[in-house]
Amino acid sequence: MTPKDLWGHDFLDGVDTWEGEISEIVAHYACKEPPKYPVKVGTLAVCESAILVSPARLLRYAYDYPTAGVGLDDPPLTI
Repeated sequence: MTPKDLWGHDFLDGVDTWEGEISEIVAHYACKEPPKYPVKVGTLAVCESAILVSPARLLRYAYDYPTAGVGLDDPPLTI
């Protein structure tokens, strides 16, 4: 691979702090712009978002993740 000093600090920091996620099927697409969501103060443009069926599911997911639990009920939709 290329020498470390050619990558730049931001890229190397991202590599050093990267953590894998629990995902079953992942597809990445090159888009001209990120998805845009209307909010009270204008538009929010993000490069990734997840949708859960309820706030309660978010709490359960937050518990399952660090305990290596597998919650198959109501999985999140990642966009």
